Amino acid sequence: MTKPVGQKRQKNQIYYPSAFSLTHQLSNRFTMGISVFNPFGLGNDWGKKWEGRYLATNSELLTFNINPNIAWKVSDRLAVAGGLDFLYLDATLEKNINFSTYGLPDGKQKFEGDGDGFGYNLGLVYHLNEDWSFGASYRSKITVDTEGDGKFRLPQNTPALLRSYFPNTDGSVDVELPAQLFFGLCYKGIDKLTVELGGRWEGWSRYEKLAFKFDQPIAGSRSSVFEKNWNNVMSYSVEAKYDVNDTLAILAGYRFEDNPVPGDTFEPAVLSLSRKY
Repeated sequence: MTKPVGQKRQKNQIYYPSAFSLTHQLSNRFTMGISVFNPFGLGNDWGKKWEGRYLATNSELLTFNINPNIAWKVSDRLAVAGGLDFLYLDATLEKNINFSTYGLPDGKQKFEGDGDGFGYNLGLVYHLNEDWSFGASYRSKITVDTEGDGKFRLPQNTPALLRSYFPNTDGSVDVELPAQLFFGLCYKGIDKLTVELGGRWEGWSRYEKLAFKFDQPIAGSRSSVFEKNWNNVMSYSVEAKYDVNDTLAILAGYRFEDNPVPGDTFEPAVLSLSRKY
């Protein structure tokens, strides 16, 4: 086992996940709605000088999911719903290039791209009795066809022949996002108190590699493939809400999320760890 050579803290960053939803009741049994939210995202800024700068210096990924749905109240106990997912993705990946062999300082590489993909979702809620209800939903996998450009900043005195190996060029990459299965149990048997137990499965095992394709060859190749081989994971949560009055509620909860990234393909661009909060 390789021992770590040191520790590095990334720069503090603040991100604001957003969510918006709107519903309209069509009849006693049918309701339509639309929601917009950020299902996936990441942001890491390690700076330009750290030991892993040839792997990653800055990484950002932002997604927006536009999700129209329609729900059907089958009976007083059962309701089902279905909808479409239109997902937009915007990504930036930066790292340094090691030119020390040529007696030069580091170069810089930056890929910026965006793309979209489509999926679907299904859900149901079943009321076991007045106190207990059960819910489950499924979101399909989505492949996002991402197109963008790779840009290079090379040291000022880089020889022309070496510079020709790193042209600015357009490129593309397919980003594989996982299917998700959500399930939960809700209890309302105590006045003003709601308790929920939930779980989520994510099918990250389909994320086997990240394969970039470039219009012009970079360092002699038109493609660059990074092995991922992520794992399927589970997360669990317990939440409680107490209604103090009609306008004020107190919420508390605990969540555990497992880490999909295996040790042999761990990378600083995607700082994914098991989390408890």
